[in-house]
Amino acid sequence: MKQRLNVRTLIAVFIAVVICASALVPLMLHECELNNIQHSAIAELNARAGDSDAQSIVLEDTSPVEAEALAKKFGATLRTNTEGTYARLTLPEGVTISDIYSERENRSDISKMSPDFSAKVSELEEISERLPTRPNYYVSDELYDVQTYLDYINIGDTWNSFHGNGITVAVIDTGIDTDHPEFNGRISEYSYNATYDKIVKDYTTSDGSLDWSLVEDKVGHGTAVTGVIAASMDGNGIVGIASNVNIVVIKAECDSNGTFYRSSDLVFGLYYAIERDVDVVNMSFGGGGSNTFVKP
Repeated sequence: MKQRLNVRTLIAVFIAVVICASALVPLMLHECELNNIQHSAIAELNARAGDSDAQSIVLEDTSPVEAEALAKKFGATLRTNTEGTYARLTLPEGVTISDIYSERENRSDISKMSPDFSAKVSELEEISERLPTRPNYYVSDELYDVQTYLDYINIGDTWNSFHGNGITVAVIDTGIDTDHPEFNGRISEYSYNATYDKIVKDYTTSDGSLDWSLVEDKVGHGTAVTGVIAASMDGNGIVGIASNVNIVVIKAECDSNGTFYRSSDLVFGLYYAIERDVDVVNMSFGGGGSNTFVKP
């Protein structure tokens, strides 16, 4: 009788162990997965040190509730697009994304986050093969002959019937020389500083005029790009590919070398262009970060 009880006890203990093990295996696997995510994220940060804003975290494919919860958890300032599907968390002074990634309690949140990588303005590359003819249109602008890039795009007879009238182009870049005569009367008051989230029409100077300094180009790249797109056919300088388009300038702040501080500024600028319902968006920049470009 005692032997039977011992056997029954052993069987019961064995069953209990199996049940406990079955419950623990998924937990162990989950812990292992969280550890791998954490280690991979930290390794990426270390490998690309200096390529992102240390105090910014990007949330892609998020929701207002999720973004607000993470902002509250980290004591961060929150900025989102209109729908709340894309967000940036600006961490408090003295706290970095590395600190957030290193905390064990944040492991389950890391997969929702990514660094806010920098991006850089593009540089022109020489193309070896040109088309045989220039646009079939008389142009008197003095620098027209040096616009060799026109030989690559096969404009043909386009300028005989179309110069971009009624079309709005958003140029997301380093801003524009707002006083440049090539753009007179065609820069929209809805131009936007994506870094500071400010629309020109909402800000004025001491004399009551619009504060165009919000989108003023301090580097030159944005002005050059906009010139290629939209310089007037006025007998001076160069000719734009679509010389009569309206221009919405979307500026992101950058350093003197044309490196944008945060790719999220560019993404917010893209969302803004979409909200303004522009016809064309031009972005002449690039970057190696996983979140430099998104699909709004």
